Amino acid sequence: FLDHLRGRTGGLTEEEKENNRNALEFLKKVNLQELNPTKVISDFIMPIFKQTSKYEKEILIEYTSFICSHFSDMKSGKIKISIKVLNKNGEFVNPETVYFSGEYGYNLIEEFFGNNKEQTFLSNEYLTKETISLEKWKNFFEYIGVNYTPACKTIKHKLSRQELFDKIEQEIDIPWPRRSYINEDYPG
Repeated sequence: FLDHLRGRTGGLTEEEKENNRNALEFLKKVNLQELNPTKVISDFIMPIFKQTSKYEKEILIEYTSFICSHFSDMKSGKIKISIKVLNKNGEFVNPETVYFSGEYGYNLIEEFFGNNKEQTFLSNEYLTKETISLEKWKNFFEYIGVNYTPACKTIKHKLSRQELFDKIEQEIDIPWPRRSYINEDYPG
C-alpha cells in the first residue's frame, strides 16, 4: 500500500519499514484505532451514496467494487450495506428498484419487461472489474436487494382474462404488448 502511495512498484527499504513500525507503534500508544475495510466502508464510503449526484459515476463504481471485494467482512460483521446502484439508464437508484439483467444471467426477466425499460435493470458496467467474478457480483447485489424475480402478489379472487391484463399493466406500469406471457401462464 505504501509503495502504491509513493508511486513505485518495488519494496520498502529496511529504514522505511522501521519508520513504519515505529509510526504504527506510536499510533497504538495514543490509542488511535487502525482503519480496516469495514470501518472505511461504513464510515466513509456508504455516506457518499446519499449524494450520488456530487460524484462521478466511475468513482461510485470503484467504491462499489471496493465494497463488493470486502463483502464477506461486511456480511460476517452483520453490517447493513446501504448504497445505491447504477441502472442501465446511468442513474444511481436504490437496489430494490432494479432487476438483474441478461448480462448477469437473468435473460428471462429482461425479456419479460422488454428492452425499453433501461431504468429497470442493473448496469453491466460493474462487470468490467475483472478482479471480481460474476458470481461474487451476483451474491453481493442479491444481498443488498437487487431483484432476481418479479414480485408476485396473492390474489384472493378470480379475474377474467381482461381484468388480469389490466391489473398487471397497472401494477408493473408498462404497456402490455406481450400478452402471450399471460396466455401461456393462465390458459383459459
